Amino acid sequence: MGHGGQGRHRAVLDVDTHRGLAAMHEVGAHDPLRIIPVRANARRGAFAGTAALAVGTLVTVARAQGMIDGFAAALLAALALLALPVGRTLSERVFLLGTCALGWNCMLWWIPLPEGRVTGVLAVVSAAAVGWFVWALVPRRSTKRRLLPVTAWPDLLPPVAALVSMAVLTFAYLRVDNTSQLAALLPAWDNSEHYAMFASIWNNGVTQEMLPKPPGDQLPYSGYPQAFHATVTSVSALLWPGSASDSASLVSLYSHACLVVVGAASMVLVAGLTSIPAARRRMTSTMALAVALISVFSLGPGLVLHLSGFTAFWLPCVLTSCSIFIAVQWTSMNQTVHGIAMLGTTVAVAHGWILLLTMSLPVFASAILTMPLKPLAKQPVRGIALLGVTAVAGLAVLRAKSMVAGQQLSYLATPGAIEAPNLLATAVIAAAASIAITYGRSPVIERFRAKARFLRTNLLLYAIVSCMLTASLVAYIQIRHSNFPSYYFWKYLAGFELFSCTLLIAVLATTPKRNLAAMRFSPNIRPVAGACAILISALAGTLPSGSPAARLQAHTAAAQRLTPVAAALLHNSTRSGGCTPMVFSTSPSIMDPMNAQQWYLALRGGWTVRANEMARELHRDSNGTDDGQLAVSNWLARHPGCLLVSPSQKNALSASLRPAERSRLLRW
Repeated sequence: MGHGGQGRHRAVLDVDTHRGLAAMHEVGAHDPLRIIPVRANARRGAFAGTAALAVGTLVTVARAQGMIDGFAAALLAALALLALPVGRTLSERVFLLGTCALGWNCMLWWIPLPEGRVTGVLAVVSAAAVGWFVWALVPRRSTKRRLLPVTAWPDLLPPVAALVSMAVLTFAYLRVDNTSQLAALLPAWDNSEHYAMFASIWNNGVTQEMLPKPPGDQLPYSGYPQAFHATVTSVSALLWPGSASDSASLVSLYSHACLVVVGAASMVLVAGLTSIPAARRRMTSTMALAVALISVFSLGPGLVLHLSGFTAFWLPCVLTSCSIFIAVQWTSMNQTVHGIAMLGTTVAVAHGWILLLTMSLPVFASAILTMPLKPLAKQPVRGIALLGVTAVAGLAVLRAKSMVAGQQLSYLATPGAIEAPNLLATAVIAAAASIAITYGRSPVIERFRAKARFLRTNLLLYAIVSCMLTASLVAYIQIRHSNFPSYYFWKYLAGFELFSCTLLIAVLATTPKRNLAAMRFSPNIRPVAGACAILISALAGTLPSGSPAARLQAHTAAAQRLTPVAAALLHNSTRSGGCTPMVFSTSPSIMDPMNAQQWYLALRGGWTVRANEMARELHRDSNGTDDGQLAVSNWLARHPGCLLVSPSQKNALSASLRPAERSRLLRW
């Protein structure tokens, strides 16, 4: 009886205590159980805010004193970004934050801002990382686990990919002196244009369309999207602020920053593969697919683009391929960072090479159309934030569209020098990707199979259909104007080849073993993945001019042959001959006169439409002539300026010119 009474007494006390606590919770503002967490959160917020402000100020001051640049700046930026809890694994953080940085970065240079905008971004990111770290320092295991990302062996592949891609391109972007560095850029014609746009942003702080027009003239690339050049400028300002004081050092700065951008983009691309959960569980197949991916972008079609001076086109191709990995992992609208990353790639592609939107937008639409929207309604703050970012991205895309709105469709028929990609390899890889999407039955890829009757096929197939229709349209326009496919068709086809390779790799990475066995490929994923990797690498390397090693050797030989021209360009870029304009000319047997003049204008910073037309006259007149002598004579007869020529040209022309013209013929 005694023990039973004590039990009943304790039960009554428990009930009374429970009722008392319930009554206290009804008090609201006077609830002591609520005051304590609010006070604790306020204290945590104050500590986190103070720490963030202190770190942001410290970074800003240290950058102003030149204490954080070079490797230290790169290390600080990497650590600060990876500390942000946007993903569970290390590869996921590298991928999402890398795509955001490469995608949204171009907007930094759209408006005039005081010097140090990159320092401001670095300070904000560092402050956010430290603020989050201080906020999370509480005895809550779930929060502590979010401080550091989960690491595994696949996380080693992205940095290896960065090192490989940079090692391949050291011959072009990492030379010991300014002269040899410029000589390595001379063989590819488009390098002069991209360097000129970078130099304009570096010297003026804004992209070229924001600059005032010269009196009676206009800037040549004010309507050219400049996302790549803005990214290279940001990397230069982060790692080597204020290091370039003349055109010679600016060439080396541009080249070194290009190499860093290529390495970072390659790392982000492979991180997209290694961040897929299914890929992280398969060691052999994931390694094989990663080797195939980096081979395609660094040794196959990607190497051709670099050697042709199309690194500015290669970067939006990488971001277009990154959109595939984002779509594969973006399963809920609550994943706000995935949405921001996808919108960032859309902005960068629109301001890199707008035709590539026909690849990335169908992938974006496929992810949105197959995603439940109800979870977002439960978190309106995230929904409003994502809508705001979407509006900004939409305005950015419209801005890119307005920049090219004045061009007619016939502009797509503009001729240009480009090596045609392997058409058979592109067709085979696109067909393989389509078959894998249709019959692979990957649970991840099957999510993109629409439920509507008129869209029963997988929505990712519409991305391939969109590419084929766009390529057909471009080819039709070009054949109608010039009777054969030309520059823009082959360039788009190169992007399509890279896109198809990435799509095939993403499907293989998410297809279960049992499904591959059911397709009668093999009962084991390892030989299948290895065979696919070898097939992709072989097809991508089946190029008309030989192996990657032969290409690198040919480019190195061309750079050595052009070293005297590079030295003359650097020496004369600051020369004033007492007459204007000054035009730099070379013998066509050594280097195209128009290419030489464009580099001369880029190094001097005086590239305008009118100055470019003078170079076109040399180019037109030098075709079919010996050493361009007729071109030089015609130019001096039409223009009052001075002409810089090689010593051999000057000796050959002096006797045939009148004294007035001879005085305006200057030697390098």
